[in-house]
Amino acid sequence: MIRANAKRKLCRILCNHSDLFEVLIRDFHSAKDTYVLEGLYNAVYGALLLLQDVELSKTVSLFIYDYHFQGKQPVENVRVREWLLKILLFSKTLKDGIDLFSKALPP
Repeated sequence: MIRANAKRKLCRILCNHSDLFEVLIRDFHSAKDTYVLEGLYNAVYGALLLLQDVELSKTVSLFIYDYHFQGKQPVENVRVREWLLKILLFSKTLKDGIDLFSKALPP
């Protein structure tokens, strides 16, 4: 319950302070705690859905692709990977979105 409240609060903070997307992803992308990563990317996904900002979604997707998929071993935790792929798919589905989702899928 506490974790769910924290995710919702982080989502709201991101909606009001879009400059924090880059900072949080950059600072926490290499965290070893999967609960932290899952919560972060869950909140990022929720905020992107609420904001519907194409440019912000493109930027966030590029960060995620660069940090987690480009030339790297995919994230092992299924739940974290699910949130990452949801963010990339959301960005792909937006009008004028960017398709990094297809590049992130295994061959």
